[in-house]
Amino acid sequence: MRPRREVFRNHKEAVTLMKADFLNLVFTVFFGPLSCILVTALVLDAVALGAFLILKWQADPTIILIAIGGMTTVFAFERFFLRHLRNQSSDQSTFHDHMDPS
Repeated sequence: MRPRREVFRNHKEAVTLMKADFLNLVFTVFFGPLSCILVTALVLDAVALGAFLILKWQADPTIILIAIGGMTTVFAFERFFLRHLRNQSSDQSTFHDHMDPS
């Protein structure tokens, strides 16, 4: 896929084209000629991680609970941080002015 060198009229047009490119890439990866390899790898990973989780839970469930608590804490702080960052950037009017060629 060659890079685009177009000048976008506004941010919404650029985002729409980026989403289209992303969806095209996802479609190519998951439904392309080698998709069976990717799907097989994902399924085998899920089986191996599931077996590891079951064995670890039987040996020491406290570790699993601590890991779930840690992941929940990280995701909560990340959500708080990104929401705070987004609110700050929406207050600034020149955040995406570099996208507008006019």
